[in-house]
Amino acid sequence: MAYNEFLVDRVSQFFREQSIHFNAKKMFGGFVFMVDDKMCVGVMKDQIMARINPDIFETSIEKEGCKPMDFTGKKMKGFVYLSDEVELE
Repeated sequence: MAYNEFLVDRVSQFFREQSIHFNAKKMFGGFVFMVDDKMCVGVMKDQIMARINPDIFETSIEKEGCKPMDFTGKKMKGFVYLSDEVELE
């Protein structure tokens, strides 16, 4: 399994509960959620990838369970990996 199906279901449920229109598809060896035709959230193995406001990137990566996305080997400002047990505010 290239991605955690439980996390995919959890993200899908969150978007539905918040009435957020999204499209979902397999991409980059994981599962990606598109909002307004932009990649918003993805599930890669047992991690959630999230697009965040670049202005809060540095303070966000200091929080437990949040680290910079380095999909290409280089830190991508505005994208983070979240562990599956992270508490969201």
